[in-house]
Amino acid sequence: MTRTSAGTTLTTSETSLATDGATRRLCLLQHLDGRYYWTSPNYPDPYPNHIHCGLRVISVILKIVIPRRLCNTLKWSQRVHVSASFFYIKFSTDDRIVRRGFNISIEGVSSSCHKTIQETADSQGVIELPGLSYYEKKEEHCEYRVQAPEGYQVKLTTLKLSTDTSKGCWKEYVLINLHGERNYPAVSSIIYCGSQYYQEMSHVTTGGVLSVVYKGKNTITRGMRATYSITADIS
Repeated sequence: MTRTSAGTTLTTSETSLATDGATRRLCLLQHLDGRYYWTSPNYPDPYPNHIHCGLRVISVILKIVIPRRLCNTLKWSQRVHVSASFFYIKFSTDDRIVRRGFNISIEGVSSSCHKTIQETADSQGVIELPGLSYYEKKEEHCEYRVQAPEGYQVKLTTLKLSTDTSKGCWKEYVLINLHGERNYPAVSSIIYCGSQYYQEMSHVTTGGVLSVVYKGKNTITRGMRATYSITADIS
């Protein structure tokens, strides 16, 4: 099932379905009052065993209300922003335990720092995002996609950042993908955090698209600054 509204596209998938007699029970996707609601089968009644549901989302930037803990008993909710304009959620159940499940609301909102930049041959550019002061009490979520013309690639030449440091860079980060993959898989993406200055970098795209995601919270940081150039494809 695919639903599209106000620049947001959601697609559901079920890799396996539970069956109760002639009734097939699926995860449900609804669009009400400008928001999408994705719920587990039978919610708020217990979900069945052997359920595998997926949700793919493409938008500008998203607000997602999800359980603070993604397993065990739901006690409260949390608002979460997703930096990238594409992401995937998967829900799976085993053959033993059943619970009430989940009700996730998803809302696409506009963002001034989600941009696609169409560059010309042999040009250069800068992506610069300021840091947040402690008193701003908000998070910054940005994504830039730099597109080279046909026959050219994007080369990331320098990267300067000052963000909070955390294990796995989960608090604040700069995430880079050189292959045009909008879901930023861990095996082919590069993540940076902390106070670092990289000069003379040689990261070159493989498909002409440089994707950069930045997440900054309300800590005292100086953000990030990246420079890039458009070079001829010599592969």
